[in-house]
Amino acid sequence: MRKNLLTAGIFLSGWMLCTNRISAQNDSIHEINPQSKWAGEQLSVDAIPSDRLQFMPFRTFNGYALSSPNTYYLKNGKLVSDGLEATGGFIFIDGMQVTDGNDFPYRAIADFQHYRVNQPISYGNVAGSLIDLKTQSYEDKFHFDLDGFSTLNKGLKNNAVELNIGGPFRFSKAAKSKKKIPGFYLASNYSFTNDPAPSSEKKYAVTDDTQSSLTENPLRLSGLAGVTFLNAEFLDQADIEDAMGHPNADRKKSNTFLKLLFPITKNINLTLGSYAKIDWGKDYVFENDMLNYQNNPETFYRNFDNFLNVDHKISLSEDLKIGYKINLQYSNYYFRKQDPRHEDRYFEYGYLGKYTTSKIPTYELRDEITIDGVTYENVYVLNSWDHDTAYTFQNLNYNPETARFTEQIYELYPEVQYWSNSDQLQL
Repeated sequence: MRKNLLTAGIFLSGWMLCTNRISAQNDSIHEINPQSKWAGEQLSVDAIPSDRLQFMPFRTFNGYALSSPNTYYLKNGKLVSDGLEATGGFIFIDGMQVTDGNDFPYRAIADFQHYRVNQPISYGNVAGSLIDLKTQSYEDKFHFDLDGFSTLNKGLKNNAVELNIGGPFRFSKAAKSKKKIPGFYLASNYSFTNDPAPSSEKKYAVTDDTQSSLTENPLRLSGLAGVTFLNAEFLDQADIEDAMGHPNADRKKSNTFLKLLFPITKNINLTLGSYAKIDWGKDYVFENDMLNYQNNPETFYRNFDNFLNVDHKISLSEDLKIGYKINLQYSNYYFRKQDPRHEDRYFEYGYLGKYTTSKIPTYELRDEITIDGVTYENVYVLNSWDHDTAYTFQNLNYNPETARFTEQIYELYPEVQYWSNSDQLQL
């Protein structure tokens, strides 16, 4: 026997007037989100109950999203559902819209909902699908757990630890009564990996001896006048060895979520929350993988999301309730990419040193010259301040690998005629 009972809700200018909306099928009743865009329309939503989240074989909510039908990820973590890409801030954490929540502490998730194609109007204008996360709350008990994992693979290091702690603030004897008291919840994780994008494909890198040789002697004679070849173009199998993973690409991540709950009255609740994500380490660069991995850039990423939620419910009758929510949010984003040697000393990037040109004045003999009405005969007159006698280069050693290219040009071709400015030098 199949029964269907559906009563819709109405959302008006931030106020929601609704009755209980339920669907009864095969004698079992399941709650359905009342905030549908159309009366009588059932949203395309995939929900995972909290008691099942902790036992699923995923470490992030990205994996949870993949449990939805017709959902997959493209390059750079782009989520696609039913052919539409989720763009912008498609992740909501306790009502707070965030742009990057991929590494949110997964044990902090109490409820997961993935809305595909169509979403409740209360989430605003979000293109594609969206993910709504509700975090844990422990109103009447203290909770603590510590979780972690580590890999045993010889070449891959992937370690993580996660802390979850929460409960009520028991300030007075009121804690023993039925009166609601303030509470808190803290979730934090830290992870380290030496290869953020491991793969089964074989990887190669030059040997240490070859790398040192290329650094010291990057060029060779070509047999043509004034022309050189790169020694890196003449490597063979003996110069290359197998690599266990992507070298010099280690990264660290820290994600912390803090929530404070303050029941103002029986029907008014105030929630303060903050989510901080910090990600730092070396960037993997495909072009550097074999010969130049030691110069992978260093990146630092930090994102702070903070929110204040006010939830007020007004019961007009047993069957009629009015409620509204106010959400205030502040976000701060910072990103830095730099060379680990030069950091923010921008003038050092690509700078080798400075040339000093030694000059002397030159004169010429004139038979006669008149100055201020006075005539002078057989005098020397200054005719130039730009007579080059020597060029001196001061290597500041900011970029010794690059400077070595210039040095070796002069070593391989010491003849003056090969220097581009040789015609300006007057000895």
